[in-house]
Formats: sequence, structure tokens, C-alpha cells
Amino acid sequence: MIMASCSGSGKEQVAGSHDSATAVSAADPLLLPLPQVPDSLTEPVERASFLAMHFWDAMDWKDRSRSLDTAFVEQNFANYLTVLPLADSLSRVQGVDALMKSAEADSAAYAFLGETAAKYLGDPNSPMRDEELYILFLRELTRSPLTDGAMKMRYDHHLEAAMKNRPGMRAADFRLADAEGRITTLHELAASAPRTVVLFYDPDCDHCKETVARLASVRVPESVRITAVDVMGDRDRFEATKNEFPSGWRVAFALDPIEDRGLYVLPALPSLYLLNRSAQVLLKDAPIGAITQQLDVDN
Repeated sequence: MIMASCSGSGKEQVAGSHDSATAVSAADPLLLPLPQVPDSLTEPVERASFLAMHFWDAMDWKDRSRSLDTAFVEQNFANYLTVLPLADSLSRVQGVDALMKSAEADSAAYAFLGETAAKYLGDPNSPMRDEELYILFLRELTRSPLTDGAMKMRYDHHLEAAMKNRPGMRAADFRLADAEGRITTLHELAASAPRTVVLFYDPDCDHCKETVARLASVRVPESVRITAVDVMGDRDRFEATKNEFPSGWRVAFALDPIEDRGLYVLPALPSLYLLNRSAQVLLKDAPIGAITQQLDVDN
């Protein structure tokens, strides 16, 4: 049952009801009373879609004892994020739209909700980071008259970055020099294998080195090539470190300043992308676990 994963405590049960206004009382004071899912909705996607649109029905955004309570808002927001990805695409859009419009009842609550969305969905260090879901919130945040000044500029920037190189799009192309000094492009490298893992890295980044070690420890299918791309712009440093990668990897130096040119936004390094032979983005800025799962790799 969907709500078993939503409550986080196992205390909530989904009791079937045709009265969608009836709410399940939350035993935990940090949990919103949740709407009952009608008996007529039997498929998991239908039930998740209903909850995506009605999860926040019991929330009074004018009640600042709750709407500005960090623990309360973050707990329920995290629970909401366990439901949202399971819903159909239209319900995800409509659910976020309804949530943000209801939060406009109080400007402080609205601002705090926006900050919470940025923290959970936009922060590169968040375990719940999901740029596609963040886009739904950013579209509302950038449209709302309650978002202005510095926050408007911030969310506009976040939305612009999120819209670049999305899954399904063709990755922005740029020139590279490989370890032997040959000039090529990202699209040319992608075309040489059914799938390519692109690791954007900084040669002096410890986290990058840890990621390289982790990737080196997994069994990668022969149809997959790993390409490490130094994006820091120091050619001498690249030459001094290019041989530190596992054999079989392609190592290259970005000749074009890809961030300065607005081709990619790399909020934190390393950044992992998965491309197909046409350079279509399959995964963007993804954790290693998502990469290996997509490749069906045994860790």
C-alpha cells in the first residue's frame, strides 16, 4: 500500500473510502492527517496520483506554528516526495501546482516551502535530489508574485540550469583533447559506443578520486565506455594526472569552457551523465547507484 512508504512510521493505513474529504488522523504530531484513497482506485499509479494531488489537503498554510516549523514541513515534504514520483505525469504537475498555490496564503510560508524544495530537490548533496521534480516547483516559484528580488533571480537561474541537458535531450556538444592530444567532440565519443558514462571531474578533487575508484570497482558491460572529462581548464594539470585512471577508460580535456559558455551547469564535481550512441541524455548528474542500476551492473 502506498501510504506504508509515505508515513515513514508504518502507523498510517490506507482505508478505502469513497469520501475523499475524510482524512486519516496522524498519530505522529509531525505528520499531516492524510486523505483516504477511494476504493475505486485500485492501481498503484492511480492511488499515488490521488495522493499527489490531495496529500496537503489538511494543511493550513496560514498556521505558522506548522507552516514555519522546520521539522514538520520537512518531514511531510520528504514523505510527499515518496509519493510524487509514483504518480502519473499530469497528477505530478497538478499536485505541485495545487500545493504551491495553497501555500501562497502566507508569504512567509510560501518562501519557506520554496527553500525546502530547493534543499531537498535542488541541493547536489541531497539524497532526495531530483531535478525533474524540482522543475515542477521552480516553474511555480518563478511565476508567483510572491517570489521577487534576489529569490526570483535565484530560482530563475535554477530553472535555466535544470532545463539544460535534460534526460531525453541531446547533450550539448563541445571539443575535447584526448590523452594522446587528438581533438574530438563529445558527440563523436558517444557515437563510438552504445552507451557512454561521462564523468566530469577536477583532477584535484578528492570526491572525484573516490568516485573514480568506485566506478573502477564495478563490472561495466563491454557495450559501455567510460569517459572522464577534465573541466578545470588547466592543461598542464591534466597532462600530469591523465594516467591515473583505470585502463580502458577514455580520458579527455575540455577545450571549450563549457560552464562559461552555458553548455552545462555543474553545481558539484564529479558529475556523472549517461548518454546513448546519439548523445541523448539518459541520466543527468546522477549518483553512481543510478548509473549502475541503469546499466544493470553487478556491484
